[in-house]
Amino acid sequence: MLKNIGETVKFLSSTNPHETYSLELQAKSLGTKREKDLAKVIHKTSAKIISINLAWNGLDDSGNTKLISSLKLQNHLTSLNFSGNKIGIDGCKKLSILLASTPSLVNLELCANDIGDESIRYLSEGLRTNQTLQALNLADNKITDNGASNLSINIGFTKTLQKIILNGNQISNGGALRISEVLRTNSTIKYLDLGANLIEDEGLRYISEALSLNRSLQTIYLNTNQIGAAGCHFLANFLSTNIALQNLFLQGNKISDSGLKELANLLLRNNTIQNLNIGNNQITSESTEQFFQSISQNTGLLNLNISMNLICSLGAINIAQALNVNRHLRNLCLNYNNIDNEGANHLAQALALNTHIECFLICGNKITTTGADFFANMLTRNKSLKTLDLSNNSINSEVASNFANALKSNNTLSALFIGDNQLGDLGALQIIDSLKENKVLEKLDITRNSISKTAGAHIAQLLKVSSSNIRNIDCSGNMIGSEICKEIANSIKQPKK
Repeated sequence: MLKNIGETVKFLSSTNPHETYSLELQAKSLGTKREKDLAKVIHKTSAKIISINLAWNGLDDSGNTKLISSLKLQNHLTSLNFSGNKIGIDGCKKLSILLASTPSLVNLELCANDIGDESIRYLSEGLRTNQTLQALNLADNKITDNGASNLSINIGFTKTLQKIILNGNQISNGGALRISEVLRTNSTIKYLDLGANLIEDEGLRYISEALSLNRSLQTIYLNTNQIGAAGCHFLANFLSTNIALQNLFLQGNKISDSGLKELANLLLRNNTIQNLNIGNNQITSESTEQFFQSISQNTGLLNLNISMNLICSLGAINIAQALNVNRHLRNLCLNYNNIDNEGANHLAQALALNTHIECFLICGNKITTTGADFFANMLTRNKSLKTLDLSNNSINSEVASNFANALKSNNTLSALFIGDNQLGDLGALQIIDSLKENKVLEKLDITRNSISKTAGAHIAQLLKVSSSNIRNIDCSGNMIGSEICKEIANSIKQPKK
């Protein structure tokens, strides 16, 4: 792997034609002159280059065209990354020729290049005859519905493309319609990212209808669009028969309570979806009873993220009731939901008996020491939880002794996040001291907990004599200083290789 432009030019000028090389030249401030020099060397070399990464170099078409042209003889090139540069129309024309002629290119990354519709028209023509490309990244460009239309037409001819990333463009309902036409008949695309565009409910209707026929797409990102309750209604209607889609990302829309009820209907009929993210969607506790009743009956969902909403403690109670019944959910994220101690109590009771949840995140809520105590007691009974995040609540040192006692007997928890609280010196030392008897915890986050330099030194000493399994302690944002932080890191006994 060559990472220096001088080293690269030297090696490629006098190299073994039987060896393969990867050029990792991202963020090297190459400039046009060096890019042209590199193009000359690549054109002449007999080396087999399998990947080139030139991302974030500020390269424009004055050098891009020559470099891309030099790659036509590289018959072993599988990956090309030009992200974060300034590829224009001429550069896309050359890439189109490369796509049409290369016998090996599998991955092409062109995100953040200000690529617009005209450039896409030329680039997509190369896809028409390409039969090797599997992944295409066009994120964070300036592609509108017209560009999406041209791209979709030509994607219809390729039989190898599996992953398409179009997030951060300007695609709205018209573009969604053209993309849906591809999805109706395509049997190879497994991953589609349309996040951070301008797709509304109408656009989601087109996509949902296509997914009722599609049997290959496994992951779709529709986050940060303009999707509301009506869009969720279309999902519920058309995805009920879909047997392929496993990962559905809808965070950052405006689903609201009405949309959540539609998703409840979807989960009653669809057991194929495994990962669902509906964070930041204006959801309150009003619709959570119906939604989590559907979770109780669903047998497919493994991971649920409903963070950054307002489900409050009533919603938490509804979740707890679902956890008492559901035996399939593995990971649950409830971050930033205005949940207080009452909700924490119900959730902790449910987790104490639950044997399937492995990751539980509830940071940024309104849980105080009283609520944290419920979770500490839960850890003495739970036999499945591996990750617990209680960071950024209002937890002080009073609960630390209970957590310390719980950690002494717990045999499953491998990661505990309790940063951004008020543990102080006493609380931090109690938790660290418990690691002498805990053999499973590997990661501990105690960031920003008002821990002093003196306590930090004590923590380092405790770790030096500890026989714990801890591998990483994050204590940044305290008052212990960088030297003590290094001493703590060096005190951790790393596993033998």
